[in-house]
Amino acid sequence: MTQRERLSEQLDKGTLECLVCCERVKQIDPVWYCNNCHHVLHLRCIRKWAMSSMVESKWRCPACQNTNQDIPAEYRCMCGAVRNPEYQRGSNGAHTCGR
Repeated sequence: MTQRERLSEQLDKGTLECLVCCERVKQIDPVWYCNNCHHVLHLRCIRKWAMSSMVESKWRCPACQNTNQDIPAEYRCMCGAVRNPEYQRGSNGAHTCGR
């Protein structure tokens, strides 16, 4: 099972914890995905993290330390195609658009 598959499974079950606030990431919570490690964090938490840890116009993912320049501004599905994907129980999974 890949890291992305494992995280998706935890999201669907509601057992994944945000590394910033240590609270569970719910299926309906706006989230951010790291493009490098695929870790999932609450959007509100990663925004605070990014703003408070900015060094030389860059901030690091709390999971893998990959550098990012842009502070996340919106909630998108895992593939990035859909803004504010709607969660429906029994659908393709939490935080996905089904693509």
